[in-house]
Amino acid sequence: MTNKMIKIVCSMFSLLLLLLILSFGQSAKAAPSASGDSYTLRLFNVNTVLRNPNDSISGYFDIYQGSAITEPAVLDLWYSYSPTTKTELSFITISVNGVPVDSRPLEPAQAAMVNWLVALPANQIKTGFNEVNISVVHRSIDGLCRDIDNEANWFIIRPETRISFKVARSPYSLASYPMPFLDEYLASKVNTVFYLPDNSDQVMLASLFNLATNWGARGLTGVPQRMEVRLGQPGQVPANEVVLGLTSQWQGNQNKTAVLTLAGLSDGFNRLLITGDDTSSMAKAMDALSRPQLVKTFLGQQTALSTNLPADKQGTVKKENGVYTLVDLGYQQDIAVAGAFHQEAVINVPRPSNYKAGDGSYIELHFHHAKILDPKKSAVTIYINDVPIRSAALLAENAEKGILKAPIPVSELNKPSWRVRFGFYHDIGVIDCSKRYDEVAWSVVEKDTSIVLEKGNIERIPSLEDFPNNFYISPDGIINLTMVLPDNPSQEELSAAFKLAYYIGQQNKSKILWQVHTSSSYDASKAPGTVIALGRNDAAKQWNALKKYLLVSPEPDGGYHVADWLEVMPAALNSFDIYQIGKIDNDKLLYAFMYSSPERMNNLLNFSLLNENVLSGKLTLVDAQGNHASFAQSPAAAGTGSLAWLKSLWSYTDGVGQTYLAVFVAVLLATGALMFFMRKRS
Repeated sequence: MTNKMIKIVCSMFSLLLLLLILSFGQSAKAAPSASGDSYTLRLFNVNTVLRNPNDSISGYFDIYQGSAITEPAVLDLWYSYSPTTKTELSFITISVNGVPVDSRPLEPAQAAMVNWLVALPANQIKTGFNEVNISVVHRSIDGLCRDIDNEANWFIIRPETRISFKVARSPYSLASYPMPFLDEYLASKVNTVFYLPDNSDQVMLASLFNLATNWGARGLTGVPQRMEVRLGQPGQVPANEVVLGLTSQWQGNQNKTAVLTLAGLSDGFNRLLITGDDTSSMAKAMDALSRPQLVKTFLGQQTALSTNLPADKQGTVKKENGVYTLVDLGYQQDIAVAGAFHQEAVINVPRPSNYKAGDGSYIELHFHHAKILDPKKSAVTIYINDVPIRSAALLAENAEKGILKAPIPVSELNKPSWRVRFGFYHDIGVIDCSKRYDEVAWSVVEKDTSIVLEKGNIERIPSLEDFPNNFYISPDGIINLTMVLPDNPSQEELSAAFKLAYYIGQQNKSKILWQVHTSSSYDASKAPGTVIALGRNDAAKQWNALKKYLLVSPEPDGGYHVADWLEVMPAALNSFDIYQIGKIDNDKLLYAFMYSSPERMNNLLNFSLLNENVLSGKLTLVDAQGNHASFAQSPAAAGTGSLAWLKSLWSYTDGVGQTYLAVFVAVLLATGALMFFMRKRS
């Protein structure tokens, strides 16, 4: 081979090597920078209607500590707008944490809904709370301010709107709890099994349900892929595991202390081992896991808990009975409403359990506002269940501190909840309606705004549709609940009880403390708060201690005791799941869940987690296909005697009416007595 040929071959080899290096570099650049979990989350739960011609709405999502966005997120925006919209004057803009990302004009709508995919830069998304703002200018009529209060000018953000992102995480430690056993975002990613020892007692089960309630309070949406309680040795199914056991059996180097140990499993799952010298110390370890600030101090893969844990600093403040502030309802900050013209803030107030409200109950709005507002055209109105109750002008005198009281109508006092709307109208005396003026036209609903319920005779008749919200909250802000289980619950029944506690935690904002009784050990005097009982619909012995409070209960002969006013066929009841509500006394409710099989109870909970509670009335029967029939007691059946009508009339009459009624009854009785003595004398 000649020198010239050798040079050509060497040149070609060098060129091929260079191309290979370049190709490798491009491939490396295109590859994902990190692996992690992908999520698609809903930003809005309902249709959000924007009516002002220059309006905006924000959705929020969290990026939790120990996680990072690895690539641009994607906003999958779905919206629709009025066919009267002038597209040449209408635009939409997307911003992330105050930084504009993209804009587009509103084109003539070709379909009922419009879809727009918007890439959100990863460097604009931070750890913690993130805001996605959708700002819209939509015009239908030419001319200044012509679209204010124009009902034909509207824009709707649809609940199909989603945000998708991918996160990378640091290696798990105990401080990562509840990850990886409970996902941060989606219940559908939860695949966890709790393994209990054979000697599990009521103390351990109460702590287990406290932990389940704490998981529910984290607000995941949807149905868990797997959330079970099993008995026996771990490893029965492929899943993350939380294993409880004796320290002596699992931790040879620990001496009678509660120990938490995190370890990876060979199949990619993880195990959290909770050990103690007895069930009480295991319960203490589970209680510690329900305290997020304490968990942050659990570094590494193992920690031994001291005999005396630090005191829980998150105790609630005692409050006056019948007085509830926005903080009590879960609003930790003031609520700001900004922008010219119509603005509002809406809160939902659940009716306190077993509380008899009366005339004189009211809502007291505390507010302040911008001083620049025109006092002749600016006002605030309080609506209760969409009925306007009271209004006040936004004046210089109440700019720094304003108070407006609105009485709750007697007709609304027996409702299960109240939708309270604070409607503001901001006028700053300008005619340029193309601007929002957020910085100068604003009001603030202060968090010490309160709902005051005076004591009275109007109560909400207990109903299954209020479950799981109709619980008594103690003056220190704690909900005490008692779970009554069969004497020897199966792992399927324990799974149903765990998921029920999870569901209750999801629906309540207050701290919940559980106590557990068995059917044979139940003692009403030692069962705090609302009682929730689970068991089979044909186990007469199990329901013996509670049957006097129930509308339907199984009998030893295989039949059923049925309340007189219920029109059901007792012979057919064994094929139904029977869910009912009763009163143990005036201040304590009983929810009884009688199932033909624990699987049917789990199916009901899965449906409730995905949708809404389908139970209603005082009793609901559910068949194997999921069909249900509800029964509510009529007022006539609920009467307790010949004077029941008078009690009912008194309960639904306000203070002035009650005075007139008392005078009328007194005059009627005096007249009757006078006639009796006159007839006797004659």
